[in-house]
Amino acid sequence: AGFFKASVGDDACTACPVNMDSVVVASVTDTDCQCNKGYAGADGGTCQACSAGKFKVDPGAGICTDCETGTYSTAAGATSKDTCTKCSSISSSKTGAGSVTCHCNSGYTGPDLGPCSPCGVGKFKDAPGNGTCTECGAHASSPAGSTEQTSCKCNAGWEGPDGGPCTACASGSYKDDVGDSTCTSCPANAASAAGSDASTDCSCDPGYYSETAGGTCMECPAGSYCPGGTVISPCPGSSSSNAGSSRIADCKCDPGHTGPDGGECSPCAIGTFKPASGPQACTQCPTNSSSPRASIQLTDCTCIAGYTGPDGRACSPCARGEYKNVTGSSECVSCSANSDAPAGSDAISDCQCVAGYSGPDGGACRACAAGTYKPSAGSASCSNTCPANSISEPASDEISDCKCNAGYTRNDGGVCTAC
Repeated sequence: AGFFKASVGDDACTACPVNMDSVVVASVTDTDCQCNKGYAGADGGTCQACSAGKFKVDPGAGICTDCETGTYSTAAGATSKDTCTKCSSISSSKTGAGSVTCHCNSGYTGPDLGPCSPCGVGKFKDAPGNGTCTECGAHASSPAGSTEQTSCKCNAGWEGPDGGPCTACASGSYKDDVGDSTCTSCPANAASAAGSDASTDCSCDPGYYSETAGGTCMECPAGSYCPGGTVISPCPGSSSSNAGSSRIADCKCDPGHTGPDGGECSPCAIGTFKPASGPQACTQCPTNSSSPRASIQLTDCTCIAGYTGPDGRACSPCARGEYKNVTGSSECVSCSANSDAPAGSDAISDCQCVAGYSGPDGGACRACAAGTYKPSAGSASCSNTCPANSISEPASDEISDCKCNAGYTRNDGGVCTAC
């Protein structure tokens, strides 16, 4: 085997060409010489080694077979399919079938035959090979190992198609996911900054509040103020505000109270009133009238004791001989008979017995008995008696009321002497 001899005679047999062999004993022609395994060529011709990436398992004139796609081989003259090495799971045959190397798949980068590293988060690579990974556009991101630009999706707070460009959510809207979804408007009466990425970024406008961040915004109730967001604060004591108030200065002192807007409110003092809300000072009641603490209207001003008149109007003093011991609009009361009181009297005890009468202040007055007299008003008794031999009428109020008795006459000294 491996030789042939085409002629008759004693000539020596001729060896088959290199990388060929004859499989027939006593070969008589060079065409019996066939290419060995791993070599290809015509019978009797020249044999060329199978190039890298190919193999040939049988001798003869057959052609070399490509290594399958997904494998590679660097050896020339390969005689077995086992020479074809499988590419890694993240690489592939560089030229398909018959490849002599593997290159990194899309989404990965590195030298031929590796190692191959995945593109980092926020990058992509849309072709196999050793090229560099491309950064996603601004405000977009992609998972590691991304293979195409559309893997770059707009971040939360930004909207746009997959692959970009990405635009910030406008003020008053938000987007809380990654992808091509559009921004969502904040609830009514709420706002957010541009580029907001969560519903909780929607904060209620001043004058409104929500129970939770990003929740439904409700109008601030009367008697409180809401600067925005989830905050609701009651007005300070004795002050109130309209619904929808946003500042503490919107809290104004209630009627009957005074103080600065948003500050401490004090009740109107006794004898003053204030009918409206706000920082105005309390108004003084009319002369000779007064009002309770924290009064809210003019008619709270009532005439003091000793004066009378309608509520909230001018008050006149009780006339002489009258008194009024309560506040308000009631009439003055007359003193009892034979007693008198000065104008503006505010107690029954101001009624005193007139001269010639005696009794307790404010009580019944009795006439001084005959032969006595009382020259002044008040509760004093009729302790003054007429001089000897003289007499006076009941209710006498001075000594001159004492007259000499019958049979007596008054001398130059004013004494009554017998006729």
